[in-house]
Amino acid sequence: MKIPRTHTSVAFSRGLWHLREEVTLTDRAVALGLHGYTPEGVADEDVDTVVDRIWDENHIAIDDSHTVSFSPSKHIIFDQGEPLPEHPNGMIFELIGESGEVLLTETYFSIGGGFISTLAEIKQLVAPLKMNSAVSCPHPFDTARSMLQMATDTGLSIAAMKRINEREYLSDDALNHGLDSIWQAMQRCIEAGLIAEGVLPGGLVLARRAKRLHEQLQVLPDQASLNDWLCAYAMALNEENAAGHRVVTAPTNGAAGVIPDNHEIAVGIDRYGGRLLSAECRRIDLELTADGVAGRVKPLPENVLVAH
Repeated sequence: MKIPRTHTSVAFSRGLWHLREEVTLTDRAVALGLHGYTPEGVADEDVDTVVDRIWDENHIAIDDSHTVSFSPSKHIIFDQGEPLPEHPNGMIFELIGESGEVLLTETYFSIGGGFISTLAEIKQLVAPLKMNSAVSCPHPFDTARSMLQMATDTGLSIAAMKRINEREYLSDDALNHGLDSIWQAMQRCIEAGLIAEGVLPGGLVLARRAKRLHEQLQVLPDQASLNDWLCAYAMALNEENAAGHRVVTAPTNGAAGVIPDNHEIAVGIDRYGGRLLSAECRRIDLELTADGVAGRVKPLPENVLVAH
């Protein structure tokens, strides 16, 4: 399709998103994405500074020859009408020509669990969703009970079984690289939350508390319990999530930070983890175990594609 040199991009948020715009910071995420930013790409940047800059821009450069007129405050519309019939969390993107005609449109739905479906894809979903079969893996556990029984029968840990299963799709190097990337995202989020001060965005005017709590634990570490450290790390993560920075936990889990803060304990406080394994081994085993357990809680639909 030939694209005119001047056109406008518009995003309509429909359904629950428009009710939670100030909480979920949907407009920030949309603007960042349309400007080509990814979660990985902004991990080492000051997100607030980036957002302030793109909010003052009035265009998106598609390439050297084409520019889209786009002002976040004007062109991101939180439509308070009826939600789309396919799903309550929907978003419509439109590319509008100079005469007001729609040149291109696509609709996306957030269907839960971090999965996104287009309009065409969601129409192919059949309820109840059928789940991926685990039979194709060497250790095909599909319930928590079968997972524990298989660990007993084989003498393998959950982490070991999960690694063997993942080798059906990935090399060891690719798997380890993926696990490292997950851990680095978690660690950066915690570290940022432990040094940040000020008030969280939104109407509640909540002050950040993680930094002060962490400093108190560092002053009297012998009087701190494991739960004290977990609370500090979890709070750091919660506050970074609430500030619209790097999000590393699912919102439907309350952004509780259970996995990241346990990772921090596993690699950072040796008296709790012991010295039977190196911190690196403990961290990788925890990630694989968490993935194995999470897969039993929320298995993947067979018609939802994910990157292994």
